[in-house]
Amino acid sequence: MDEILLVFQHQAVQAAAFFMNFHLYYRKVEVLSNMFIIGNFLEAVATVVHYILNLFMWIVIARAVLSWVSPDPYNPIVRFIHNVTEPVLSRIRSTIPAVAGGIDFSPIIVFLAVVFLDKFIVGNLLGISRRFFVE
Repeated sequence: MDEILLVFQHQAVQAAAFFMNFHLYYRKVEVLSNMFIIGNFLEAVATVVHYILNLFMWIVIARAVLSWVSPDPYNPIVRFIHNVTEPVLSRIRSTIPAVAGGIDFSPIIVFLAVVFLDKFIVGNLLGISRRFFVE
């Protein structure tokens, strides 16, 4: 009778261990799936930030090209480009004056700053998001 009781206890312990391991495995899968979602979210944020910075960079380039010609100041596209870029360019112009000959380096500085921010912010967000994909 004691042997039957020992076998029953052993099977009960094994069953309890199985259910505890299953529960722990399920919790681990749940945590990993949450981490996977966070990783995807950070990757999506990095992609959106990259596209926004890239769009702003092209708008600054368009502003520099428009400064070489005499565009119609009442054109809605010209006004949009001017209104989007002027707050950033005016701050740089106030700290760095124009060099001899009236050459304005503010678009170049903004261009380099946007490239730096793109590499720094997007690169770090992608690096952090890739850490969430590793088990």
